[in-house]
Amino acid sequence: MQINVFQAVLLGLCACLASMPGMGGTSFGNYTLGRPLVAGLVVGLILGDVQTGIIVGAAIQVIYIALVTPGGTVSADVRAISYIGIPLSICAIRGMGLSPDSSAAKDMAAEGVDIDLQVHDISSGSMGITRYSLSQTDMVIGPVSSADITKLFAMAPESCILVSPLDPRAGSLVQGYRNMIQAPASNLHQYADMASWIAESSRAGDKVIVISEKEARMNDAGRLMKAAMDSASINYAPFSYSILDGRKIQVPLEGIMTKSGTNRVVIASESEAFVNDVVRNLNLIVHDKYDVVLYGPAKIRSFETIEVENLHNTSLHASLAYFIDYDDEKVRDFLMKYRALFRTEPTQFAFQGYDVTRYFLELCAKYGDGWTQMLESSEMDMLQCRFRCRQIPGGGYANEGIRRIVYGRDWSIEKVK
Repeated sequence: MQINVFQAVLLGLCACLASMPGMGGTSFGNYTLGRPLVAGLVVGLILGDVQTGIIVGAAIQVIYIALVTPGGTVSADVRAISYIGIPLSICAIRGMGLSPDSSAAKDMAAEGVDIDLQVHDISSGSMGITRYSLSQTDMVIGPVSSADITKLFAMAPESCILVSPLDPRAGSLVQGYRNMIQAPASNLHQYADMASWIAESSRAGDKVIVISEKEARMNDAGRLMKAAMDSASINYAPFSYSILDGRKIQVPLEGIMTKSGTNRVVIASESEAFVNDVVRNLNLIVHDKYDVVLYGPAKIRSFETIEVENLHNTSLHASLAYFIDYDDEKVRDFLMKYRALFRTEPTQFAFQGYDVTRYFLELCAKYGDGWTQMLESSEMDMLQCRFRCRQIPGGGYANEGIRRIVYGRDWSIEKVK
């Protein structure tokens, strides 16, 4: 929100009327127009936000409610507070999305769900809850580790529904427990989405290249990436080299690339040193006027040795389980509420806790006892993750929701899904 010249002139005129007895007089100017409560109304009229003006003015008036100026006592300059402080406060409130009619305020007032929440500390090794208590719950969120989840299911009744909130490795248990819901999307789903993205984007004349490390035992990630490409029926050109030859592979790699289309590259490795070397070479190839698009999972963004500039130059297309878009209005509203409540910045765990709790409790409140039957038809974008739950044959539910982001060559990072 900005104050234009005309509004500034009106504010200055009101301040003069309130502070100069010769202009506004003592009764009208000093003791009426100069009071924060009245000034809030006036400033709100001038700036076009009467509600926020009165709220701010009333808050400031409380501080000066008992202000008196007997004899020659010099009073506090309430006029400056009224016609400088209130306009600046309104600008800050509107600019930060904290207005009374913001979606954050409406959410707090109108979207209440009656929750009976029980929190159990299991750090001592004990579940701290009985089988009967579990039978009375609509759902259990947590624990985190696979071992603790297995322990809880061993004592829980058959009807107990458990949401695994954090650890992607706990996804291996979904096959064995029909009432388990795995909230974090697994690496396998990231690889599958990456392959699907390549298939959707490829055009005639494009070339897909899968690069792996020569003479190195391929890890699970590399094998799963190649398996995802094969499953999507993508024809690709394999290319492998030893990291010791990294300075000499630019020309051979260019030799299998196309200049008439886009070269879509996948690095089938999670070795930071090798991935960094490939990205460095791809950056050099981009400068040789080859159109290169690099595809990768979340892991590639965590490698500290990779220069971010190279990811932008190679237009990284990343398939992620988590991504926070700070331009999203819902994210901004959450930030404001979190800061107001806890006086600190939310971590990724705070975002995940909000997403998991909000999504599953809303489903339960909306559909009642049969809420799990609505999981597959209840896809939803949350603050940092996307829920797209699918039932595993003979088992529970796994979240396949993936977010896609693109590193632009203009240094932007855009969420495209």
